[in-house]
Amino acid sequence: MMIKSKTGLGKPVLLSIGIFIAVFLLTGAWLTSPTLAIDAKAEEGKKVVFIFEKPKIKITENYYITHPRKLLYTYKTVAVTATSGQDYKEYSSHQDTVRFPEGNGTATVIVETYLDDIDEGDGETFKLVLYKPYYWDTFDDWWERSQGQIPEQIEQIGKILEPSN
Repeated sequence: MMIKSKTGLGKPVLLSIGIFIAVFLLTGAWLTSPTLAIDAKAEEGKKVVFIFEKPKIKITENYYITHPRKLLYTYKTVAVTATSGQDYKEYSSHQDTVRFPEGNGTATVIVETYLDDIDEGDGETFKLVLYKPYYWDTFDDWWERSQGQIPEQIEQIGKILEPSN
């Protein structure tokens, strides 16, 4: 005689739930506070290198393609725990732009950091924000404002670490 569970959960599901709970408790994940996902980092006085993947276009609910056209974004730095102009070079002008090539590709932005005599412990953070996307054509050097096909803003977090001696 076979007894069926009233909940409808079979042994594999219950085993999976048990393993998840054990890992959760053993790793102490429940004790940790949320942290920023660091995308790029460098020691004070060095350069933080941000690498952005070209945005994708949503075709269907689960299908995306890399945007085929050349793209241009304006970028700026935004303080989180670091101080703009004191810990890193500030970018905020409409002339600070980054370009994505036609087809697949990445774009790189390098932000200079400054040495200081203050021990910030675990380091300081700032954002690099790409915004105001445009389509870009090198032949005529014309610009056309993107109309919602690609993200209006893309952010990454940079971390400035204390120099290792």
